[in-house]
Amino acid sequence: MRPARRPAILLCLAMTSGLGGCAPFPLQDGAGVEVAEAAPWPELLPMDRLLARQDEVGITDETTAGLLARAAALRARAARLRARQVGG
Repeated sequence: MRPARRPAILLCLAMTSGLGGCAPFPLQDGAGVEVAEAAPWPELLPMDRLLARQDEVGITDETTAGLLARAAALRARAARLRARQVGG
């Protein structure tokens, strides 16, 4: 290939791949379209109502203990996986 044709070919490839990004994304067999169209709009709340509810959900000693136990279990699992020989 001659060096003079490279920029033209690269430009054509760039434009062709760029056009692919303009195509609409096809829905996967139409699944869920009816459900999405029938779903109600989300409720928009004023900020003061949201801030008033922030204390309703919080981190307790129970949730902290559960999270720490889960983290310890994951660390132990990671250590076992690191110790295992791959392909052996």
